[in-house]
Amino acid sequence: MTRFYSHVERPLCQLAHLHALQDSAAYAVPAYRKRDLDLRKRAFFKGKPEPSASDFNLLEQLAAPSQAIEDHDWFSKRWALGEETAVQSSSERIAKEAQELGTFGLKLLKEYGVTASAPIRWSLASGSNVLVTMGGTGYHVLLACIASSLRPTLNLEIPSDFDKHVLELHIAATILVSMPEFSSHVDPLLKQIGRALLPQPGSEGIAQAQLERLAEATLEQAHGEVQRIASGMHMGRTDRLHRAWSRGFFLPRGTTLEGLLEGLS
Repeated sequence: MTRFYSHVERPLCQLAHLHALQDSAAYAVPAYRKRDLDLRKRAFFKGKPEPSASDFNLLEQLAAPSQAIEDHDWFSKRWALGEETAVQSSSERIAKEAQELGTFGLKLLKEYGVTASAPIRWSLASGSNVLVTMGGTGYHVLLACIASSLRPTLNLEIPSDFDKHVLELHIAATILVSMPEFSSHVDPLLKQIGRALLPQPGSEGIAQAQLERLAEATLEQAHGEVQRIASGMHMGRTDRLHRAWSRGFFLPRGTTLEGLLEGLS
């Protein structure tokens, strides 16, 4: 049985923070960097983001985090201003939800440390560490853990880390909705995560371009089906997203649902 527990360590949160300050931050809330700069001003902090906040792979660092992360003055102040308390509270809540939710018989790691993090957009796991958005749920954790477990098997050849991240979450959701024992959880999954994966107002064109890139790069789908799914998703219709998950729309070429499930059993 997999155990999920609250894992509040400042180095993990600082890693997520530094990742979000990069020009390309695949796993971060898009507006985090601007919000952080605004917070610096309101806190009368005169320092600027440090150069060491650039050019590192968050997934690699998360799998084996270093305890020798440079102690940035600004993050120390953020931590003391209330971030530590918020991370502690959210991490405990989300880990408890994940533990109560369980893994529905899927074979994952024996345990995962769950860390809520302000910069994280959805959730991601690497090794036994899970970073999840502050308002996240047990479903966020479960998706991230499934995606992490499948990552070596899938070995997705996608240049964009963000595109790959989105596809991994969709594949994990595809796994879950295919399981009869998960049927009563489909609606909460769509509400709590599916809606967040749909295009936000004003970003429909960007989301459609991403879906078309994924289809061309790795999906075995006809152009018409790609356009139908894109159209429904861009109208905010979670039923179209559910249809895509149920039909295995997001499974990469050469991959079968049965094969993925076998790797998790």
